[in-house]
Amino acid sequence: MRRLVLAEKFSAARRLAQILSAGKTETVRAEGFSYFQFSRADDHVVIFPLRGHVVEIDYPAEAHDWKDTDLDVLIDMEPIRHESPPALHDTLRRLAEGTDEVVLATDYDREGELIDFIHEAHAKKVAGIIINAGGYSHTSIALHDALVAVKIPTVEVHISNIHAREGFRHHSYTAMAAFASLCGFGIDGYRLAISGLAAKLGAKAKT
Repeated sequence: MRRLVLAEKFSAARRLAQILSAGKTETVRAEGFSYFQFSRADDHVVIFPLRGHVVEIDYPAEAHDWKDTDLDVLIDMEPIRHESPPALHDTLRRLAEGTDEVVLATDYDREGELIDFIHEAHAKKVAGIIINAGGYSHTSIALHDALVAVKIPTVEVHISNIHAREGFRHHSYTAMAAFASLCGFGIDGYRLAISGLAAKLGAKAKT
């Protein structure tokens, strides 16, 4: 199994690589970009850090002078998307060749962003979700409803043991929408969640 993991920044990619490889990751420098890779059992994993905005959006050239542009036309005008920088996209395409799974490792701080991401995952036919919603796990019915609505296999992760903390943390709405919940394993919980989700998806594919 070949997996490509996309992280938001270099420090996040490095930390993910250290955790998932148990400290046995290799740093690769190629085509002007640094990324991490490791093998474990039959799996080969590449963790690639993104940086900044990788897609730029602009209006067509004829609309660049807004003084001479009809605003009614501007509203309905289809924006143009530019790959930025092109070399990064070329590297990603090369790394994606022969890849069996792509994992988007991202971090959102606001409840609405998390809900948007869940629905976007459904629209893009994402196979599974691993979520650590922090305090929102104990308060957000909206997050629960979003996970239930999309019907994507989900694992909830908490770094600490929420059942050994304050009483209000013992209940989790996101756990109610997940097929599994892990807490108290520290950052190793993410590695366990990935293994469990992969097993779940593998069993589902065989049925």
